[in-house]
Amino acid sequence: MATPGVSFARRVGRVGRVGRAEYHKRLAAPRSGWADLGGVRCLNVPASTSQIESKVRFGPFGAGGRVLGAVEKGWEPVREAFEENFALNLELGAQLAIYKGEELMVDLAGHSPAQPGYTAETLQCVFSCGKNVEAIAVAMLVSRGAVSYNDLVCNHWPEFAQNGKESITIADVMRHEGGVPFLLDPAAMDDKSKDIILSQAHLDDVDLLEAAFAAAPCVYDCVGHRRTYHSVSRGWLVSAIVRRVDPRGRTLGQFIRQDISDVLGISYFCGISAAEQANFAFAGLTQISKPYTFAFEALPALLGVGCPIIATAIKRMLQKNNPAARVVCDWMGKIPDIHPRFLNTVAGREAEISSAGMPTNARSMAKLNACMANGGALGGVRLMSEAACEESMSEFTVAHDAFFGCETSVSVGGFGDLTILKENMVHRELTQALDGFLGWGGWGGSLSLWHPEKRIAVSYVPNAMENSILGGPRTARIFSALRTVI
Repeated sequence: MATPGVSFARRVGRVGRVGRAEYHKRLAAPRSGWADLGGVRCLNVPASTSQIESKVRFGPFGAGGRVLGAVEKGWEPVREAFEENFALNLELGAQLAIYKGEELMVDLAGHSPAQPGYTAETLQCVFSCGKNVEAIAVAMLVSRGAVSYNDLVCNHWPEFAQNGKESITIADVMRHEGGVPFLLDPAAMDDKSKDIILSQAHLDDVDLLEAAFAAAPCVYDCVGHRRTYHSVSRGWLVSAIVRRVDPRGRTLGQFIRQDISDVLGISYFCGISAAEQANFAFAGLTQISKPYTFAFEALPALLGVGCPIIATAIKRMLQKNNPAARVVCDWMGKIPDIHPRFLNTVAGREAEISSAGMPTNARSMAKLNACMANGGALGGVRLMSEAACEESMSEFTVAHDAFFGCETSVSVGGFGDLTILKENMVHRELTQALDGFLGWGGWGGSLSLWHPEKRIAVSYVPNAMENSILGGPRTARIFSALRTVI
C-alpha cells in the first residue's frame, strides 16, 4: 500500500533512470556492445541497413523500402519477417521492438519510399493499444491501495450512479462491461438517431465530458449483452475515476505522463501540448485507398474468392443494430467513412483520448510492456508491486461481446487474451502464434503484447492501416517468426 503523502517517483527511486532524450539518444547511437539504457541492457550487435526490393507489382502501400536496426543473434527470422512486409508493399513506416526479460532483443524501423524521414523515433497514434496504458494506470492505483477492482464506480464517482449504472464496478469498466460504449439519450433510449455524440468541445472541458457519461443510461438492455467493447469511451471512465482517487486530482493523461512515461523515460503520450509536439517527429496514419480496398479486398471477399476475414468484417458492419456502427464522437466519422484524420493533427494529439488516440513509438511501448512481462518493474524502476501486476492479469472472464459479435476474454485489470478470437475474424496463424501473450491491439494494425511466462514483450507500430483486425498478414508473419525463436 502506498504511503500517504509520498510521491510515486520517490517510492520507486531513481535507480537506473535516464531522461527520455538521453534514453533515445543512446538507442540511436551505433553499438558494438551493451548500452546502459536506464538499467535496461540493449542489443549486443551493431545496427545495419537493409535495402528491400519489392516482390509484387501491386500492393496497398509503398514499394519496398529500407529497414534499419539490429536483432540479437538467433532472432534473425523476426527481422526477415519484418522486412518481408516491405517487400510485399504492405508498409509505409513501421517499427518493431522486442524485449526478453530486461534485454532488448529486436530494435527495427523501416520506411518505404513513400514515407521518407521515418525513423525509430517517429511517433504515431496507436489507437486501442492505449487501452493497455490505462489498464496499467489502474493497476498502479490498485498497487497503491487507492482502489480495488471490486469497488463500485459510484463509490468514487457518485454522479455515475444514474440510469442503471449503480452496480457497475471498476472490474466491469476494465472488462468493457461499463455500460456506456456509446451514449444513449436518456429521453429517447430506443432511438439511436438521438444518441449523444461527443464533440471537440467535450475534449476541451473534462467536466462536460464526464457529466455526459454520468448521465448516460446503461446500454445492457439496448444491446442484449453486458459486454460491449468500449472502443473510445473506456479511457474517459478510467480518467474520471483517477481524478477522484489520485491525491493530486490528476487526469489520466497527467497521471500517465508523470507516473509512467517520465519515470521510464519513454515517449508515450495521452495529450501532448502543441508547443511540445515541436520536439518530436510524427507520422500520420494512412488508410488503404478506397479504390484499392474495393477492387482488391472488399469485392473479392464478398464474392468468396478473397479474404474471409474481410468478408466477415464487412457483413458485420452492415448488420442492423450493430453496436460497432454506433457513433460515439464526431471526429472519426461514421461507417463506412471512419477515418483517423483528427488524430493526425496537432489538436488531436493535444486531446486526452487514451482508448483511441495516444501517440508513441515501438521502443517506448515495448519498454512499458516489458515492465508488465517482468512483474511490474524494469531496469530498477518499479511501477507497481509484483502482486498487483499479477492480479491485473488474473480472473479472465469469457463473454459474448456485442461489438465484435463473438466471445472475448478479458482479465479483471482489462488486458485481453486474443487467442479466443474466431478464425473468421483473425488470421488463424496469428491466433496460434499469440498463445500466452496478453495485451491488446489498435485499429490499423498496432500490437502491444507481452508473455508473462516467457517474459517477452512485443511492440509493433505501423502507420499504414490494414483493413484486417490486429494487422492481418503483417503481424501473422512477424509473430509466426517470433514463435520459432522463443
